[in-house]
Amino acid sequence: MNEIKPEYFTGFIKSNGYSKQTANAYKSAIQKLQDAYNEKNQGKFNWFEEIKKLKLSTTKSKLQMPREIHDEIIAKAYERKYETGLAFDIARNLGLRVSEITNLRMNDFWFDKHGRLVTVYIYGSKGGRHRKIQDVQLTEKQIVTVVKAYEHFKKIRGRYDRLFINKAGSYQTAFERIRGSLTDGYKYCGFHSMRKEFSKDFYAREVAKGRSIKDVKKEITQLLGHNRLTVLNSYL
Repeated sequence: MNEIKPEYFTGFIKSNGYSKQTANAYKSAIQKLQDAYNEKNQGKFNWFEEIKKLKLSTTKSKLQMPREIHDEIIAKAYERKYETGLAFDIARNLGLRVSEITNLRMNDFWFDKHGRLVTVYIYGSKGGRHRKIQDVQLTEKQIVTVVKAYEHFKKIRGRYDRLFINKAGSYQTAFERIRGSLTDGYKYCGFHSMRKEFSKDFYAREVAKGRSIKDVKKEITQLLGHNRLTVLNSYL
């Protein structure tokens, strides 16, 4: 605990381009951790004094990297470590948070009797919510990418094992380092940038089919693991 510095927290919040609401939720959690530890151990940590000064402009939360940079980041990840590339790829193609890819287990992938992927179950998402992503909500290319990851781990993981065994923070750090090696222009963009790409692609695809905008937005909200339509303001 003595090695923890306030800038670790502020760097994490800023690098992800979180909305003001999400950033404040993290600030609150950090304060609770600090206060609980100090009370139990008679500590004198005061990380929150520095963290509460952190201010995020609304424009940062709306930043999104171009598709081409996402492509480059994932390609570099595959070069460095194949399973890290799979982690980035599955996050991009299912619109997942970094914490959600590290929760994925082999039995979260459901196949029909013909061996086709029909559902991916996202367990214990933000706020403890669970959700299902159905094959009809994905493109064929997205399904192929997800199945590629599943087939890779099928050979080396048990039915109830996690696919990605590292902590969420290690994947976030790897993403940021690769991004930093490729561009200086998107330092506030993390995994969230790929969630925005996923959302915009789904929106454009479904509206083009003639569906009502309201219905499409409701479905995107569910796909992302949110429960308020207003959240989409930072995605679309």
